[in-house]
Amino acid sequence: MASEVARRYEYSHESILARLRGAFAKAELWVAKHQGEVLGYDWVVLEGPFYSDPYLSGIAVRESCRSKGVGSHLLAFFEENAFAVSDRVFLLVGDYNVRAQEFYRSKGYVEVRRIPDFSKAGIAELIMFKRRTVATPNQSLEPTGLASTPRADARVAPAKPVAHH
Repeated sequence: MASEVARRYEYSHESILARLRGAFAKAELWVAKHQGEVLGYDWVVLEGPFYSDPYLSGIAVRESCRSKGVGSHLLAFFEENAFAVSDRVFLLVGDYNVRAQEFYRSKGYVEVRRIPDFSKAGIAELIMFKRRTVATPNQSLEPTGLASTPRADARVAPAKPVAHH
């Protein structure tokens, strides 16, 4: 079953695989696994827009794993790596994807601009931005809520080749 994003942008299964293979070839795909099961992935461009600031091209979480902390875990992993090289991170999210917008806002992202018809006619892309914050002595920047989720022990790492038979 295709995701809402794939349906909205009319991506075929083949085009999605081609895009993911390209991201994999550039080491831009980071996968979350639990006991060998793929739960989701980050598509990350560390030298993203403006050739300096990291860009989160996308997060995808298996439907059965949504609302269990996997997306938060993937985003935290992205930010940990991205903020090691920059003070700012960016992402785009479709105007129709209210759930994703709320998720990113809850993690400190703010909308800075809308680009109408950027990827597809009739869909505006929201540019969302986050600046690294510095923890005060009484504040932790660790992601919260992960320890109590069923998938909290998922591990995220750069994708590795999969043998095709």
